[in-house]
Amino acid sequence: MTALIIFTKNEEKTILKVLEDLELCLKQIPDLKPSLFICDDSEDKTRERAEGKGYTFIKGSGKGLGWSYYLALQHITSKHKLHSIITLDADGQTDFSEISSFYREFNKGYSLVVGSRFLKKELISYEYPRINFFGVKILSFIISFSCLKRFTDSHGGLRVMSPSLARNFRFLGGHSYVQETIIDAVEKGLKVKEMPSKWKKRSFGQSRVVRSQIYYAKQMLIPLLIRMKIHWFLGGGSLIFLFLSKNPTYIYLMGICIFIEFYKIRKFKKNKEKISYLLMNS
Repeated sequence: MTALIIFTKNEEKTILKVLEDLELCLKQIPDLKPSLFICDDSEDKTRERAEGKGYTFIKGSGKGLGWSYYLALQHITSKHKLHSIITLDADGQTDFSEISSFYREFNKGYSLVVGSRFLKKELISYEYPRINFFGVKILSFIISFSCLKRFTDSHGGLRVMSPSLARNFRFLGGHSYVQETIIDAVEKGLKVKEMPSKWKKRSFGQSRVVRSQIYYAKQMLIPLLIRMKIHWFLGGGSLIFLFLSKNPTYIYLMGICIFIEFYKIRKFKKNKEKISYLLMNS
């Protein structure tokens, strides 16, 4: 069984067109008959407009798109025996015709297939804002540094992943889920493939991920710096300088780095427990 999950956050203006386009594309992929889910965290009439379309609804977390993402993956993997999971955004920017090629690539033995708008620049069908492009470059560097493998993007709306990755996913932040999915897969020794992907211009509204780019950056910074293992490098450097200089200050720096590592382990566990609680009460 393949589960196809659409994530919605106040998309009442786009949801019907998105579902119509998706249905047309799925008809052209005869070897893919997914079970369809909508994880809805909306406050508008998104659900009312989508009802009766044959989708199973999963109630969102109420804590943002990231937490809803984690919750939906746990919900589906705990209730169904799956071969693969396809995740889609409902903002109309995803090119659903790519589902077939992503799914075929996944079946070559990958645990995660993600899209990149920047592997082929001609796939960007509109002028991408420079500040957004700069942010993507920073995030791509963080992922590449953490994984010791080059990645050029992290925000594509189409992904295909294995159920084991989704079920055992470890995360630190509510906003860094797209980056942490890639990092976590690589840390577990799983095969990840980045493919060229088209991202269409949004027809209605604005991004529903966050309202403030500054707030978004603040929420992303700590989880991703920890996932980069910066504290490992600082701790190793402190140990070297301790032996060279005999300066006790480096002992304190090592202690801070060890604390950060224990914080990471504890945060993984607490977030897993939080998702389990949300799952029981959803």
